[in-house]
Amino acid sequence: RILRAYAAYDMEIGYVQSMSTIVSMLLFNIQEEEECFLGLVALFRNYGLRYLLVRDLEGLRETAFTIFEKLMQHYFPQVWNHFEEIGLHPSLFLTNWLLEIFFGYIPFSQLLQLWDLFILNGTPVLYSFIVTIISFNQGHLLSLKDVEAFNEIKHSPTYGYSHEKILMLCTTKYKLSYEKIHTITGLYPYPQ
Repeated sequence: RILRAYAAYDMEIGYVQSMSTIVSMLLFNIQEEEECFLGLVALFRNYGLRYLLVRDLEGLRETAFTIFEKLMQHYFPQVWNHFEEIGLHPSLFLTNWLLEIFFGYIPFSQLLQLWDLFILNGTPVLYSFIVTIISFNQGHLLSLKDVEAFNEIKHSPTYGYSHEKILMLCTTKYKLSYEKIHTITGLYPYPQ
């Protein structure tokens, strides 16, 4: 009912498949449907999730992928060049990671902590987490022979690494703010 209500509330977006995972995370913490609906509205309006979805994912394609590319060039230029060499486009993994906010890709306990950080700090936390994942997987990423070999990392990007250490680096060494993202990339995760 929450998803139908949102689709009626925001007819430009309507219903997008990833919404169900976001609502499930909200329902995990907010049991009242009306409050959950209001939480969904707030996430889409105040955290830029709506911007990623408008006009057939235009914000995702034109902004999120570009931000990722520029962050990669800034932090891990060798990995980015290797992605280009093997034809690994961000759409093959960022779409799911960002639209589902890592639901189903990382252990649930880590997901809860990431969601807490996301609610507190906004969209930049997701980019910080992605940069941290890349840093941990850098050696493996440079050894990939083709796009298919990336599936293991796509589906379990933190497997085999300390969840506490990943979250610590996400909030320290690779901590990004709206301003820092803008300084590095010339873009904001969504219009300010």
